Amino acid sequence: MAVSNRTTVTNLQNEQNMKKIFFCAGMLLAATGLFTACEDDRDSNPTLLERPSEIVLNTPAFATQLYDLAHAKNIDITWSQPQLTDKGAPLAMNGGGLYMVQVSKDGKFKTSFAEAQADKTGATVADYVQLEETYNECRASINAASVAKALMQLYQWDNDNVPASAPIYVRVVATVRGLNAAAAPGTTTVSNVLKLDVVPYYIKLRDAAIELAYVVGSAFGDASWSNTLSGMGVGNVPMFPIEGFDYDKKTGKGSVSYTDYFDTTTQFKVLSHYIDPTDANKIQWEYAYVADGVGKAKWRAGGDDGDNISVAAAGYYTVVVDNIKHTCTISPATPDNTKTFSSMGLIGVDGDWNTDIPMKAVNTKAANNHLWTCTITIKSDTEAKFRAEGGWDNNWGKVAFPYGKAAQNGANIKITKGTYKVFFNDLTGEYNFIDAE
Repeated sequence: MAVSNRTTVTNLQNEQNMKKIFFCAGMLLAATGLFTACEDDRDSNPTLLERPSEIVLNTPAFATQLYDLAHAKNIDITWSQPQLTDKGAPLAMNGGGLYMVQVSKDGKFKTSFAEAQADKTGATVADYVQLEETYNECRASINAASVAKALMQLYQWDNDNVPASAPIYVRVVATVRGLNAAAAPGTTTVSNVLKLDVVPYYIKLRDAAIELAYVVGSAFGDASWSNTLSGMGVGNVPMFPIEGFDYDKKTGKGSVSYTDYFDTTTQFKVLSHYIDPTDANKIQWEYAYVADGVGKAKWRAGGDDGDNISVAAAGYYTVVVDNIKHTCTISPATPDNTKTFSSMGLIGVDGDWNTDIPMKAVNTKAANNHLWTCTITIKSDTEAKFRAEGGWDNNWGKVAFPYGKAAQNGANIKITKGTYKVFFNDLTGEYNFIDAE
């Protein structure tokens, strides 16, 4: 029997409608399963702990050996990763936290060296040092020299009383930076304490050398406009640290000053302490202070050269350079002394209060000189003063070392052993013992 076209079309439409029904039902079942799965995941999601779990610092194979810090390069340690959630998820280290190593002399970890330094009274005593290096993995190669320095900071040994061996106590601190909203920024956890025995050695502790700046020009030094460190005190004049200024202990950056006589013919620039990467003896001209009008200066931050600086009227001026903000100011000055001297000496070194160590005049091309220099080697801690023309009518001193502002008839300068290039300005009493070792 023949089938009409209308019946065929109807059957096709019914078949398509059934496919749509099955498809929609499948989608509904899939969605239901998805919602169920999400609900199950929500129930099993980890919860952030208020405080990460303790780190377990592993005992290294060399723990029972005597570790010679002077001949070793690193001390290798490892530890477990702290857990940050109740489900055992580890501390996320991709920007989420970091590890630091602390070294203690007694294992108590009560007061850090940084806290003791912040106490200007000196009453706070440190029992541990947090090393500067940071780590993003559960292992560290601790620089042996950093450990030796930490022990010196804690014990303050003299060169003659460093012990043959000493215990150190090491622990690891993890800091969570709080990338997750539920983890408070700065949340920390610490490891167990590991005891090691080491052979320490003497290190001369010092803050970073104060970053200077250098005056060059027609009336400074021998007027050769030298831009070399070897020309310091010859072809350029180092500026002085400012007494009482709080210099950055790590970089030595801050403000420095220089006072002298300037006349209207004086032409000069001031070099920042930017050393040529291809020549460690050269200071780069590209980072000098140049003229910004009469009696004003601006920093040439690697740009085009500028004009020489000059002043509108002859007189005494103080130049101050801020090595952080890169500013240079030039202001009229009223020096404590304006008398010129024919000679200057350093007296009292190694207990000799009869013989002066002669100092050389620095400004040999200027109308008059007020800046003096010499190079000395001090074999043991000593005291000294500056005095003019071999007599006591004009003498300067102050306890502060390695720099300060000495006063007429002031106290003896307490000099520690070492080799120094010494500068003294008799206009202001400013002095600076620059480490030359």
